[in-house]
Amino acid sequence: MSFWKYQISTELASSTKLNFKNQINLKLHFDKLNASQFPNNQAVLKIEVLRIGICLTFVFLFLEFSYKNYLWNSI
Repeated sequence: MSFWKYQISTELASSTKLNFKNQINLKLHFDKLNASQFPNNQAVLKIEVLRIGICLTFVFLFLEFSYKNYLWNSI
């Protein structure tokens, strides 16, 4: 992941004709941004699994209640 951040920062630096000091600052900015958004991959994976589980629970509950409502209306 670090390679991609470095490649993006060097492409931005070369395209905007920044000097070497700004290029390093830009790379450090990308590193800080990534570290603040994603503390580690395991935590992000747990959050994604939890989010998917919550969504599936709501979908299951919706289907269950709508089916029960259909059964009650058909009687």
